[in-house]
Amino acid sequence: MLVVCDYLNGVVEMPDERSYEICFRWPQPRCHADVIDTIVDPDEVRIDSQVVYGDGHVLIGKIYLFCRWFDEINDGSHVVAAICEGGLHEYRYINSFHTKELTTGERRWSR
Repeated sequence: MLVVCDYLNGVVEMPDERSYEICFRWPQPRCHADVIDTIVDPDEVRIDSQVVYGDGHVLIGKIYLFCRWFDEINDGSHVVAAICEGGLHEYRYINSFHTKELTTGERRWSR
């Protein structure tokens, strides 16, 4: 799946296995749509230089963290979608999570 992202002036590639993973981990009915909405229309964009996966692997490089608040998730929570920069206008979705507080990354843009 390809998601158009105005902030990045490009397209974010969301591989099928990542789409299935979102729906498997998050039982909410709109889980996949919430992540896509976060990429398309974020409240805030942050930059991080390192993301550690749950299996211990570390990805180093420019990681965009797209953040959006949803009142209906866990009595209010941010959805954060991590996007890796792969080249000129090439971006790939790598992970997403819920959080009550944004603490990771440096804020680059906010609504």
